[in-house]
Amino acid sequence: MNILKCYGIGYKIKFKENYLYLRFGYSHYIYIRFPLNCKIFLYKKYIFIYATLLNSLTKLRTILLQLRRLNCYKLKGILTLGERIALKQGKV
Repeated sequence: MNILKCYGIGYKIKFKENYLYLRFGYSHYIYIRFPLNCKIFLYKKYIFIYATLLNSLTKLRTILLQLRRLNCYKLKGILTLGERIALKQGKV
């Protein structure tokens, strides 16, 4: 099981059947078809991913993490729950 959290305003996540519809600040939705052995549950800005095979779980997780990488200055993007990120200081 993996838990991902979306940080930022305006990120929307929907899912129907075996498609995941993501809106991450682009002008269009991003469609991802996930395998039948994966189960996805959504709660507010959290994405819960369950899978019977570890390979399909890690593949789906890396695809989601690469869609909106974490901005280390503003803390916006997708992050695995429990992962710690040090924010960088901007210009002074």
